[in-house]
Amino acid sequence: MRLVIADTDNSAAQSMAELVKSSFPDDETIVFGNKGEAISYIRRYGCGVLFVRISRDFRWGYELAENLCQNQQRINVVFFSDSPDCAVEAFNVYAVDYLINPVERRLQKIMENLRYPTEKNRVFLQCFGNFEVFVNGTPLRFPRAKAKEILAYLADRRGAECSMGQLISVLWEDGEDTPSRSSNLRNAIGCLKKTLDSVGAGDIIVKTRNNIRLDTKAVDCDYFDYIDKKASDVHNFRREYMLQYSWSEITAGRLVEE
Repeated sequence: MRLVIADTDNSAAQSMAELVKSSFPDDETIVFGNKGEAISYIRRYGCGVLFVRISRDFRWGYELAENLCQNQQRINVVFFSDSPDCAVEAFNVYAVDYLINPVERRLQKIMENLRYPTEKNRVFLQCFGNFEVFVNGTPLRFPRAKAKEILAYLADRRGAECSMGQLISVLWEDGEDTPSRSSNLRNAIGCLKKTLDSVGAGDIIVKTRNNIRLDTKAVDCDYFDYIDKKASDVHNFRREYMLQYSWSEITAGRLVEE
């Protein structure tokens, strides 16, 4: 399990890291002193528990936790502080606990009462540059190129439903809907679902009899964040969008104009 500690005070962060490491030596502990870097890392790799400092004069920690909870929905947040002044505010983002120094005796108890399971894989869709899929930071390989392209197109549509006919018109240059094409599309969708199921992420695709869409709340994506102006300091658009697909040029052009 990954345990992330976020604090701009390097000395305090390292002290907390040592406490966490000594309590949970088998887990990976990472320290961040930059909000953007912490958000980028957690969205791509996920984390079991986020430990973040908060105080009346230190809003950075609360803003970090609020950003992640709004976008990821399910993340275990533990605040640590020198006073109880911000406890009510901390629990507005559904914190697991609020620690007041010294914290050593409370750490083990926290792990026994986490709000959310920590084993769920995080799926990150990279749309800027070439389209790539990462699961807990590791690239996901697709046996069929069309399977990956279907996921890319569903990401481009940002959760809107897409019919089988629409997919055929996009995935094949002539756009002709033939029995053979329909069969190839079904096989590609089956391959996509099987590949995602193999990493415990099959639920990001929602399929009905004639339509298919991406559950945007179940993934992290640089394109979604950029459009929604979330963590825009992390995911900068550099005029490159899904470069390997010609159909992406429409969205790329719109992004450039904006």
